[in-house]
Amino acid sequence: MSTKGTDKSGFKSKKGLFKPTAWPPWVSRVLAGAVGLILVAASVLKATDVDLFVKQLGDYGIISQHTVLVLSAWGLITLEFGLGVSLLIYYRPKITLTFAGMLFLVFLGGTGWTWLSGSTEDCGCFGDYVKHTPRQAVVHDLIFLGATVLAWLGSLRGKTAESRVKVMTVVVACVVGLLLPVAFGFSVSKISQPPTKALETPPEQLGMGGKDSVEMKGEQ
Repeated sequence: MSTKGTDKSGFKSKKGLFKPTAWPPWVSRVLAGAVGLILVAASVLKATDVDLFVKQLGDYGIISQHTVLVLSAWGLITLEFGLGVSLLIYYRPKITLTFAGMLFLVFLGGTGWTWLSGSTEDCGCFGDYVKHTPRQAVVHDLIFLGATVLAWLGSLRGKTAESRVKVMTVVVACVVGLLLPVAFGFSVSKISQPPTKALETPPEQLGMGGKDSVEMKGEQ
C-alpha cells in the first residue's frame, strides 16, 4: 500500500483533507492551557470543602465505603491539580494530554451514569461554588474532551523541549495538590472515621420542652 501523501504520524499531508500537523504550534498550547486551567480550578474548589465533595461523590451511588470515598476524592484533587499544572506549562503534552483525555472519559462515565440513574442533581465538579446537573456536566465534559483531543493532535507536530524547571514544577504541583485538602482544614483522621450526624433539631421541637423543662423535672 502506498504511503504517498501521508506524514510519519499517519495523517494526510497538505493534499489531504485533515492536516493537524499544519496547525500553528500555539493552537495546541492554548487548548492544553485552557484544559489545564479548568482542572486546576476544579481541584482547588473541591479542596475548599472536601467533606462536601466526599458527600457529592457518594451520592453517585458508585462507591459506598467511606474510606474508599475519601481516598478517591483526595486522589482526584491531587491528580487534577498536578495534571492541570502540567498542561499549563505544556509538559510532555503527548503524555499529559492522553491522561487528561482518559480522565474526562472517566468523568463522562460517572456523570453519564448519574444522569441516567437520577441518583443526584449536583455533579460536584466544582465543589459548592458552581452548580452543575449531571446532564450539564456530560455536555461540558464532551467539550473538554474535544479540546483535549484537538490539543493532542496538534502536539504530534515535532518535539517539545523539556527542562529541569518544568520537571520540578510538576513535582511541586503534585505535592501541593496532595496537601491542598489539609491546607483548607481537612483532617487526615477523617479518612477512617465517618462523619457523625449531629443533632440539628432543637429539643423544643422534639417535645422535650428545652432547658426549662429539664430544670422543672429536676426540681420534681
